[in-house]
Amino acid sequence: MSSMDLQGVVIPLVTPFTDDLSQVSEVRLARLVRSLIPLNPGGFLVGGDLGEFAFLSLSERKAVLEIVLRETSNAVPVVVNVSAVGTMAALDLAQHAKRHGAKASVVMPPYYGQFTSQEMLHHLKMIANYSDNMVLVVDPQGRLDAQVAEDLTHNASVRFPVPAAAKVGAANAISESSTTDEFAVADCLASPVALFEFESIANAMTGQDANRAAIMANAMRTNGKVRLAKALLQYRDIETGPPRNPYQMSSIDVVRALEAELA
Repeated sequence: MSSMDLQGVVIPLVTPFTDDLSQVSEVRLARLVRSLIPLNPGGFLVGGDLGEFAFLSLSERKAVLEIVLRETSNAVPVVVNVSAVGTMAALDLAQHAKRHGAKASVVMPPYYGQFTSQEMLHHLKMIANYSDNMVLVVDPQGRLDAQVAEDLTHNASVRFPVPAAAKVGAANAISESSTTDEFAVADCLASPVALFEFESIANAMTGQDANRAAIMANAMRTNGKVRLAKALLQYRDIETGPPRNPYQMSSIDVVRALEAELA
């Protein structure tokens, strides 16, 4: 698979839960995916920061991906974040993703603990070599040194996305670095803002006016992606349940002020 197989705007998905937060809500997730397919996105991104991957068990992460793949029925490419502290857990997720039809895996270096450059290189090489899929390596914490990055470039399945700001401009991006749900690679752009301002992000990619995207990006920077996204979806009558603790949804006042600014 080449990086050109992904084109256009990729929408990162939140992970809907039941009201008591005990499990992923299959019904809510299916409805969310169905509501977004008419936008004709370049793809969906599963289990990124916006999807609260750090608060999901491995079995939940696999289940979320399977539900999304089932609902898209190969009509929309699906990319999945497989980042994990342990190499075998990340590889398990990446191999599961490939078996079930995901187009690529997103992975960052182990995000907790102290590891040498060689340990991080081995971690990423294992995933790239044995997942049999394209691997998008992001490094939001700046853990990889130049030598590790250089070594990884020799792997044909590895791509290094650039920050979304490189594609749409700093005002329309949430982070200054590539994260698990905000990056650009070739003609593809993944952005949490696209969940709400799909057309604005698409316009920003082509240099057109993207004022609404900039407003949404600023709101997410200020309030936090997960907090704001789930509150805004609920306000727009799309039930996804609350975020998992310790996250709390943004207040209704924050949401109303944002909607007024977007109007």
